Amino acid sequence: MRRVYLFFAILILSVFVYRKRYRVINFLLAVSVIRKLMISLAMRVPFFKSNVFRFLFNEEKV
Repeated sequence: MRRVYLFFAILILSVFVYRKRYRVINFLLAVSVIRKLMISLAMRVPFFKSNVFRFLFNEEKV
């Protein structure tokens, strides 16, 4: 029975976070330590890192 309660609690929390995801992200990014941690973790993903660098250091002449 405890597992059922835990399952529904996680389900309700997941739905809440999904519906308020932009507020949650803005709240987390407002804390500098969490922001630095999230960016350092994201930069470890090769696909994300290559796209960010391609966007920031675009060689196109406009």
